[in-house]
Amino acid sequence: GKKISGALIESANGWFLIGVGINLDYAPDIPTNGPNYGRPSVSIRDYCPSLQETKQQARQVGIDLAYDLHSWLHQDSSNSIGDQEQSASSIVEGWKQWLDWDMELVMRDTPGRERVRLIDILPDGRVQ
Repeated sequence: GKKISGALIESANGWFLIGVGINLDYAPDIPTNGPNYGRPSVSIRDYCPSLQETKQQARQVGIDLAYDLHSWLHQDSSNSIGDQEQSASSIVEGWKQWLDWDMELVMRDTPGRERVRLIDILPDGRVQ
């Protein structure tokens, strides 16, 4: 599969900075070999050619994503721990339906860039 988005999480001094990038209009060229290789990329426009992407629409996608994430996080904070665990579980189970379990993944942070396949998605979202 091709990559349509990515996430970057950095931490320092007890803080986390989380960034999400979504290829709305443009899919960058990704090297298929060498030290910085990765999966080919794709954009939403590749699947929706009639999309009339503008800077304002792209900005609105970011605002909507941030608002929805904030709402989801704060909604769960008012629920009991059991409700939060159930909500997280339903998200993980939903993602499992979309995964290509036969896709080979490359562990880019290992010296030999070993190739692996998914076995499971754990309840906290980690892959096995």
